Amino acid sequence: MVGLREFKKERTGRRIAEQALRLFGERGFEDVTMGEIAQAAEVARATLFAYFPTKESLVLDGVAGDDLATIVADRPDGQSALAALRAHHRDLAAGPVAAADLPALLTRVRVIQASPTLRAAADSLRYRQRQALADVLAEECGETAGALMAAQIAASLAVLQERHFARLVAGARAEEAGARAEEAGRVLVADLELAFDLLERGLGGAESGCGRVEGQTEGGFGGASGLAESGFGGASGLAESGLGGAEGRLESGLGGASGLAGGGLGGAESGLGGAGGLVEGGLGGAEGQTESGCGRAEGY
Repeated sequence: MVGLREFKKERTGRRIAEQALRLFGERGFEDVTMGEIAQAAEVARATLFAYFPTKESLVLDGVAGDDLATIVADRPDGQSALAALRAHHRDLAAGPVAAADLPALLTRVRVIQASPTLRAAADSLRYRQRQALADVLAEECGETAGALMAAQIAASLAVLQERHFARLVAGARAEEAGARAEEAGRVLVADLELAFDLLERGLGGAESGCGRVEGQTEGGFGGASGLAESGFGGASGLAESGLGGAEGRLESGLGGASGLAGGGLGGAESGLGGAGGLVEGGLGGAEGQTESGCGRAEGY
């Protein structure tokens, strides 16, 4: 049971965050000072900084908040890292957004989208999240493989997050926000499955369903479940912002992994060495390989 002291502390933090978001929504993030936020929330500046040490933390608290490294490290024996992450984000995506929380969420998304400072800060948070995941994967798969796997996972989650919130705020009237959120949630669930299918199976199989590949008709990625409906663009993330922009993702994203043909994880015959690469073969084939592969997948 939450005591009175904890309840008051929680209420104060919530009031500060609400007033800050209101001011940011009205005037923009860069044009509001911490002093103005403290005055609006009726707290001392020292109290404000005790709850939120930086102005960015007033908006980005919870961004990249999913502890991907802990999810992977604490997964049960026999479960792959991708399976653990898929299950976690599937549960998050399936959860509804409370109607009372939706206006604040939409304001928050718009504030982040409009602020270069916040987008850069969100990217920095996701970079640290990715590095922590790489450290955990490195213990099982080796340093280089762990870094490459973490880069692809983090990039996919960031893209999913960006696309989800772009759908939420895309130009419908306020009275339509609830229906729009429900539809965005359904699309997110489908995109989540697509993203993890691509991570597990790789882009090599997906390309066979793209319209420019010889002998293929129409579009859609034929290799993974649900690809025809959602296309390759939807990839999960779900902390609450992920709006740092696609720029800068090349170093950590799927694009940066395209040169991995010489040492990828996809080879069923040769484990982590010398197969078709992480991008073509996917991460699913990497986990559980003998000797040079990841050691915790079932049966290895």
